[in-house]
Amino acid sequence: MSAPTPVPTLASLEDVSDQTFDYVICGGGTAGLTLAARLSVRPELSVLVLEAGLANFEDPLLLATQSGGGQLAGNPKYDWMLKTTPQKNCFDKSFEWARGKTLGGSSAINMMVYMRPPPEDINAWEELGNKGWNWSNHFKYSTGSESNETEGITVFPYTGKMPLDEQILEAFGKHGLPALSHPLDGNINGTWITKGSLDPKTRTRSYAVTGYYLPNAHRSNLTVLTGANVNRLIYVEQAPGADITAEGVVFSYEGKPYHVKAKKEVILSAGALKSPQLLELSGIGSPELLEPLGIPCKVDLPGVGANLQEHTFFGTFFELSGDKLENTADGANLKDEETTLMGFARYAFAPFQRISPAASKLIADLEQKLEGENKAGKFSASLWEQYQIQLRHLKDANAPDAEIMIAPLVIVPWYPRVPGKIYLSLFAGLNQPFSRGSTHINSIDPKAPPTMDPNYFDEEFDLQLLVEELKFLRELGKTEPFASFMEKEIVPGPHVTSDKDLGDYIKKGMMTTWHTAGTCSMLPREKDGVVDAQLKVYGTTNVRVVDLSIVPLHVASHTKSIAYAIAEQAADIILGLA
Repeated sequence: MSAPTPVPTLASLEDVSDQTFDYVICGGGTAGLTLAARLSVRPELSVLVLEAGLANFEDPLLLATQSGGGQLAGNPKYDWMLKTTPQKNCFDKSFEWARGKTLGGSSAINMMVYMRPPPEDINAWEELGNKGWNWSNHFKYSTGSESNETEGITVFPYTGKMPLDEQILEAFGKHGLPALSHPLDGNINGTWITKGSLDPKTRTRSYAVTGYYLPNAHRSNLTVLTGANVNRLIYVEQAPGADITAEGVVFSYEGKPYHVKAKKEVILSAGALKSPQLLELSGIGSPELLEPLGIPCKVDLPGVGANLQEHTFFGTFFELSGDKLENTADGANLKDEETTLMGFARYAFAPFQRISPAASKLIADLEQKLEGENKAGKFSASLWEQYQIQLRHLKDANAPDAEIMIAPLVIVPWYPRVPGKIYLSLFAGLNQPFSRGSTHINSIDPKAPPTMDPNYFDEEFDLQLLVEELKFLRELGKTEPFASFMEKEIVPGPHVTSDKDLGDYIKKGMMTTWHTAGTCSMLPREKDGVVDAQLKVYGTTNVRVVDLSIVPLHVASHTKSIAYAIAEQAADIILGLA
């Protein structure tokens, strides 16, 4: 949907400081703005959104679809520019984790890819103890987030001609991956041209601001303050041992601290890296971590910041026969609308067994290894329950495990692109890692970045799966009629053949997909949960978390639609409609 005009006037500091609102939402990103729009439907409820970034309304760089967000990541105006700890299993490499520092959050800077996860992945959340968090509800709330002509996210097929698409489609078919006509209905086992969150009328990004805030900015009960970094929650006095109640929050604005009160609830929607940080700064987390920093532990919740799960991907890059093709990007011409609106135009998801002859043995070896480690006491009851679900999905020959993405460009910075040459990239991703990481504060300074450790490849199977995916990408490139158009493999190069060398290439060249989840997991408290099925933080009476951090077990999908659906469902829970 097109953004309404004129651009609204945001709140001033005087409108917020020392005031009281029914709901104070910390974070004006994907989930936060969605939730604010849905809560403020009730005119008797006052809703405040505090966003650390700026509004960036009508910013042409942000709204442009040509770069797919590629010019926003790494720009401090839009990006928090976070970085992981050196990864011991990746040659001590640190990975850059872009996150949106602007109204709209990461929906403002992402690649705009829109898809939904398979039903079994969402049903796993309910199986882990969260009643009502199942595919049926998720599908309802996800479709509810899509544009109805007045508000919501506009989902539209990417345009442009995908090079070799007919040949790629035929090659996929020869590997048992059929063309899908309705992948958003839950069946992603096959291949399809993805959709993107863009407005077809204006050719601009459709994101949380245009879809949820601007259509409702006229509401007198909806207040948004940008440039306001939430520092910590403040609590009312409570009896020893009683659940704590948040009175409001302290936020900084232009370097000075201010207060605002919440009559009903404080809701954290700061994302999977910032929401656990805010809980820990507010005394909710592990006392072993908080007390050395001088933060009194108000609620002992060791699950805060734990169970971190992250998607990763890597690419192989090919030079094509230039005399047979046209209309591709070379990675340097990001203003070419016809080519770059394709984004990652063709996707495929497949069971592990369908892409690798070694899959069954690798899965059996993994199961035996994990069962032995569990008997030895290596895993918590919570992690073992998650692993059992993951193993069940892996053994299911119809459950999607591998993700393939195809883009009509090459993005290797050091490769000397030759004018007139045609390039194609084949990417593969890991969506349901067995490795678990963490993110924790290391300072009482709310603006200090947390210590983020995804613990990549702590479980070796994660790397083994990616190596098998790389082998499949090569096999796909050798499959006719696709193969006839392949001139040469640029990277990793034909000289890289052994599993070790393939693994080393992946470790050196892989990237995050910016889909962090699990750090405020929705699980029973005795199983290291942080929030219950009502998204309320354990040990509190009126603090909730509404963002991707509540996802207890990751999914085979890009996560934007999931963040919107979580916020839609959360709104119904809070309003007593679910």
